[in-house]
Amino acid sequence: MSDQHPEDRDTRVARRAYEKWEAEGRPDGRHDAHWHDAAAEVDAHQPAPAAEKPKTKRAPKKATAPTDEAKPTRARKPKPTAG
Repeated sequence: MSDQHPEDRDTRVARRAYEKWEAEGRPDGRHDAHWHDAAAEVDAHQPAPAAEKPKTKRAPKKATAPTDEAKPTRARKPKPTAG
């Protein structure tokens, strides 16, 4: 299987079912069993899909009153110099 063109599930199942059929001596009438067994094997090797995070409701943001004036700032005292 190539990283650029991964096989789809059915292709992998078909390939594995064919291998099982050949390993059993190519018996007639067992295609459903081979397919079922192959599908179970392929699915067992599939990574599980990432669990979807539950959506939580957030509290609405508090409304703030618009202000036209800038907040006054305090003047800082100069630091004393060592000397």
